[in-house]
Amino acid sequence: MKKRSIVVFVLVAIIIFMIYGKLKDKTIYYLNIQDMYEGMEYSYFIKDELKNQEKLEKFVEFKYNDLRVTDLMNMIENNDYIYMDNKKQTIQNALIKADMITLFIGMNEIQTGFAKATKEEVYQHLDSLLMDIEILLKEVRKYSKEEIFFIGYYTELEKEEEYIAYLNQKLQKLCKKEDISYIKTDVSLKKNKNLTNIHQDILREFTFS
Repeated sequence: MKKRSIVVFVLVAIIIFMIYGKLKDKTIYYLNIQDMYEGMEYSYFIKDELKNQEKLEKFVEFKYNDLRVTDLMNMIENNDYIYMDNKKQTIQNALIKADMITLFIGMNEIQTGFAKATKEEVYQHLDSLLMDIEILLKEVRKYSKEEIFFIGYYTELEKEEEYIAYLNQKLQKLCKKEDISYIKTDVSLKKNKNLTNIHQDILREFTFS
């Protein structure tokens, strides 16, 4: 849990650094969409930091247990909504208005894939997931022309590292294709004893001009 907290802290720092570099002269409408996964509470840290810096215009979050990629696509297509301050907030409206969007989705489906009987079946499951993610990214980009950040995957188990590395490599290419910033994470939490170099690598990779 401590290692996950460190990962979240670094992700928050990276995202905020990128936000300020791009949107330093305006307040930010921040939208977070994610499936619930233990230790990934980054959105509240980002929201609080933006609020402390008087940069937060509005914070909207669509966050669900066991949310699948296809579920999210259906939510967008059907214009799902939540209530904020007794007012209906639709997901399409949030996507259109947001200055910055963070996405973290797919971990629950990845875990389902790891339960497959053979290595070939695991890769087939992951390839299917990647196809769904590609469609999702296109759908999100259709509504938003602003900054979108997709947070990469990681695992605590060494036997899963090969698959996570494969996913992240493919995901990075999909994000680049749709002009979405991919937030890199080390595939293994066990190797994240010193995140300084990872932090620097990400900043170099995503430096705004």
